[in-house]
Amino acid sequence: MDDVISTLTEFSCGVRFDQLPAGIVEAVTERLVDTIGCAVGGATCEAARMGRRLAPVLDAGHRRMAARPIGAAERTTTLESAGFINSAMIRYLDFNDTYPGGHPSDALGPVIALADTLGSSGAELIAAVAVGYDIFIKLATTAKLRERGWDQGFGVGLATTAAASMLLGLDHERTRHALSISAVSNVPLRATRAGQLSLWKGAATSYAAANALFGTLLAAEGMTGPEAPVTGRHGLQELVTGEFELPPCDLDSFVTRQARIKYWPVEYHLQAAVWAGIEFRRLFGAATLESVDISTYWSAWHETGSEAAKWDPRTRETADHSMPYVFVKAFQTGALEVSAFEPEQYLDPAVRKEMDKVSVLVDDDLEAKFPDVIVMRAAARTTDGREHSVEIVNPRGHEDNPVTSDEVAAKFLRLTAPGYGDQRARRILASWSAIAGARRVSDAIDLLARVD
Repeated sequence: MDDVISTLTEFSCGVRFDQLPAGIVEAVTERLVDTIGCAVGGATCEAARMGRRLAPVLDAGHRRMAARPIGAAERTTTLESAGFINSAMIRYLDFNDTYPGGHPSDALGPVIALADTLGSSGAELIAAVAVGYDIFIKLATTAKLRERGWDQGFGVGLATTAAASMLLGLDHERTRHALSISAVSNVPLRATRAGQLSLWKGAATSYAAANALFGTLLAAEGMTGPEAPVTGRHGLQELVTGEFELPPCDLDSFVTRQARIKYWPVEYHLQAAVWAGIEFRRLFGAATLESVDISTYWSAWHETGSEAAKWDPRTRETADHSMPYVFVKAFQTGALEVSAFEPEQYLDPAVRKEMDKVSVLVDDDLEAKFPDVIVMRAAARTTDGREHSVEIVNPRGHEDNPVTSDEVAAKFLRLTAPGYGDQRARRILASWSAIAGARRVSDAIDLLARVD
């Protein structure tokens, strides 16, 4: 037997909503609200459009488990297709919640689609999401796949599988097989996030999550999986990670609040860079920069300032992972909006000229503090000879500096009101904010159906 898969199985089969601490219910609800807002904001992304074009249309006689993506009025396609589209929408803006190692909410596209199809209650969805988040975060903390050059689809897949197994009411045996199938099928390469980033950057985890849901549905029908995919021969620990031990997975150890809700629509390591740019704008006004030296921890440098592509972003996906671009735009505008990632913005020669003045270096002292404490230091000089330094510690959204419920609501309305109008957006917000008490998740999803 596989100790890791056994632990995750017991956890998935052992949690019910009425056992959850009130603080965890609140934390999951906030992250669901944030996720839905991000999905609406990313609804027109190309990956979701591709998913819609390829989604099979089921005729009326074959709709027992038919599903709908967020925004659709009717359930006419497969659960896997709806799940892929949902997660592509959630992920596109790089505005959804995160934890060192990836984005736990990337798993929610298929989970939301399944809850809608099954007629699950809000309480059932909350419990499933709580378990999924816990599994993702604890695997990221211990397996450290990202640090070893592998992508986050492994954790996303197991989080999706656990949550889906709970919604389906699978017993221990079928849940174990579902988790095993996901574990051997989702160990993707981190080349997805190197160099000039492609559309796949925002779709890779959608693919992993959709595949995980399909594997779970197969297990529900009786498909069996390998005996020991993590700890056994040719398993994950032997081939990829080495031995690791999961922390406790039980009702006393939920870590949902460690999933950081983003304040700005950029890769999480760049949240501090936005605040640094804003602070220099306050200090210098509209002055012209001569030089900027940013000191940070290794992960931030590696993801956003270690490659030439980050000084030459040619895609949206590269721009929202570019330390020099994000800093310069925040300095120039005193904020950072989603519109900053339109091609005319990141291809602007005037912006690129300023980016060349930015250097990014690893500071061993800051690296020693990571991931518990996030610190970025920056020193800037203007062409008129002024100099200032700033230090950003645990930027807004960090678990020790969390966004408030009002800030989550304001973010939701910024993302949804342009498409739905303010009044309807507020109705949707109220519905998802009270999702824990909803008799059916479908009622909240109905409100998202577009009428145009």
